Amino acid sequence: MIVAVSLDLLLSRSVLSSSDAGVYALGAVATKAAFWLPQAIGVVVYPRLADPLRSAVALRGAVRVLSLIGLATTVVAALGGGLVPVVISDDYRPVAGLMWLFALTGALLAILQLMLLTAIARDRARGALPALLVLVVEAVVILTAVDSVPGLVAVAAGAAACSVAATWVWLAAS
Repeated sequence: MIVAVSLDLLLSRSVLSSSDAGVYALGAVATKAAFWLPQAIGVVVYPRLADPLRSAVALRGAVRVLSLIGLATTVVAALGGGLVPVVISDDYRPVAGLMWLFALTGALLAILQLMLLTAIARDRARGALPALLVLVVEAVVILTAVDSVPGLVAVAAGAAACSVAATWVWLAAS
């Protein structure tokens, strides 16, 4: 999970100029905030995720809660993004309009983490395979096709969405 949350940031210096990588790092703060903000949800719901009779209902309920928190975080980032050049520095103006996408990425990764907790609670560690495969594809795409801040955050957001979808399908099938 740590690699999934940080892969784009780790590879940013390889594909972006040092200036753009610094700008990207500020946006990554929004990703981290949206990811870490709802961490208590997984801890609270974990016992119900391990109960075969309540697991599916608990997962759906927790995903709804995380989705609402993620939506709120994304909206706040979209509305507050314009303040980045004023509050931090005008050097970060290029990332101001993308703060919502960074937050959305973090929100999706928080949902992914809940799904991976579900796989662990159900004693099905192979539930991480879809996310791992998407992570590998994400790394290849970043290293071969990305050369801009918007491109990198778009790939990270797309990979997070694909990981959530693939893991959801995997969990539903198992």
